[in-house]
Formats: sequence, structure tokens, C-alpha cells
Amino acid sequence: MIRRAFLSLALVSSLHGLPAEAAGERPPARVQAALEQARAAELGAGSGKDLMRAMALYCDAGTMGSAEGFFHLGRVLATGPRALRNPGLANAYLALAIRLGKPQALAYYDPAVDKVLLGEPCGAFAEAHGL
Repeated sequence: MIRRAFLSLALVSSLHGLPAEAAGERPPARVQAALEQARAAELGAGSGKDLMRAMALYCDAGTMGSAEGFFHLGRVLATGPRALRNPGLANAYLALAIRLGKPQALAYYDPAVDKVLLGEPCGAFAEAHGL
């Protein structure tokens, strides 16, 4: 429920021209920590590679208003190992990243694939890792 409220706030902010992450500004500490931990989990730095944990953390950052979080989540879903790929879900998260001001997400967005509707934005990822 809280995650949905953060996502709604982020989307409303982006729709009204108020990006959740101002250009050139460092994101809040909690968002930055989630992004750093996600990157480490994606690359296998420290405790080993764990893409599901990385996706959960990227999604967590995204629900706090981070375009970067949704961008990386969509990128992993679009280009990750075949077992994790989900083009429709990737497009949904990439679209959120674009709306929040991350135009680089267009490079991974596949217009030939329909977006899926997001229920709980990070449900499956977050539950698996207690986030």
C-alpha cells in the first residue's frame, strides 16, 4: 500500500512537470543506497550475483520516485537471462522511467510489445526478498 502511494506520487509529480529526481541532484540517501545495493547484486559484487534481489532493490528505488530504479529494472527484464525476461513488464517499467525523466529507457523499450498493467508495482520482486 505504501509502495503504491509512492508510485502514485512519483507519477503525479512527473505528469505535472516536477521530476522526482531533479536533474543534476543526488537522489535521497535511501534511494541512493537501494540503487548501489541493486547494482552490486546485479554485478555480483560482494555476496555474489543475485538478479532477483537486484530487481527488488531497483523496484524499491523506483517506488521512491527514482527514474533510475525503474530504468534499470526495465533493462534487466528486457535484456537479462532468458528465464527472467518479460518484455511486457519491461516495457511497463521502462515507460515509468521515461515519464519520470529517463529518456535512455527508450533504447530498451520495444514498441512491438504491449505493456502489461502493473498491480502492485514490486510485488513479486519485493516479497521474494523481504523488501
